[in-house]
Amino acid sequence: MDGLIAHILQELAFEGDLGSDVSRLRQIISQYHATQFIAASHPQIVDDKFCAFVWTVLAIQDHVVVGVVPEGAATVYFPPQPSKIKADGKGKTKKDTVSISLTPLPSNEVSNQSLDSLMAKYGDALRVAVEPDICFVCLTGSHIRPSKLSANAYAVLQLITRARTEGISVTDISRQSGYDPKTCFISLKYSLTWDISTKSKWGEPRSTFEAEIECAAEEDNEEDDEVDGANQEFTANIQFEPIDNRHMSTIAVVKARIKRLLRHMPNGLHVYRHLLEAIGFKSTLKKERRVFTHRVPRATQGPLH
Repeated sequence: MDGLIAHILQELAFEGDLGSDVSRLRQIISQYHATQFIAASHPQIVDDKFCAFVWTVLAIQDHVVVGVVPEGAATVYFPPQPSKIKADGKGKTKKDTVSISLTPLPSNEVSNQSLDSLMAKYGDALRVAVEPDICFVCLTGSHIRPSKLSANAYAVLQLITRARTEGISVTDISRQSGYDPKTCFISLKYSLTWDISTKSKWGEPRSTFEAEIECAAEEDNEEDDEVDGANQEFTANIQFEPIDNRHMSTIAVVKARIKRLLRHMPNGLHVYRHLLEAIGFKSTLKKERRVFTHRVPRATQGPLH
């Protein structure tokens, strides 16, 4: 249970200031148990009762906040961009700039009422989060706020972090935040400069994706496009969420998964030819294996323990 709670706290910190709803919390719990090496022989049933029990333990942890957000609130609050504020000052109708934040529930209400009762009362507005200061340290790696880290840039960083598994395109950042391309560019430039996120290109041309480093901080004679089923013979004691060829250009993802895999293997060793599938890459085409082969030397530079 201690390991699960520690994992949830870390994930909640990466979810941002507004935290996660109950359905997202359940996903985090399920993902944790799916990646534990004991899961194959002693699987944990993640049902409503188990989630309710985890909730009671989580709610009493230090730095955890249980609260509600306004109806219809997005997962991340995006402050007005500077250009819009200046425009408002030139005679245009001023928009509502009130910050959206998590409103904490009274501690006695959280401790005395069950998760079902709170859900019945608040519905999807119910959230669980860690304190904003903890989120900031997890997202930036520092207690000190850089002078150039504007509220807009920090909001974009939270959005990137919430999409840490699959990454997010610049187009989607602009669409979800409502920021113009210039504001998005400046925000992304800062996060790249501070090595908080990394930029990769995959998929269609001109599609740029941002991936959070902290979560990242993972031959036969057949035709190239034929699926090689040889890797199916090996079953690792730890399971990862599936990834695809879009993640291969992100060295931090590959390295993080290799490190975690080796920690769960006897003597820290693993068969090289089964490595790709073991870290979650299920569809191993030959051409994709070749890309992975070129990435491994870079991913394994430096200590892996």
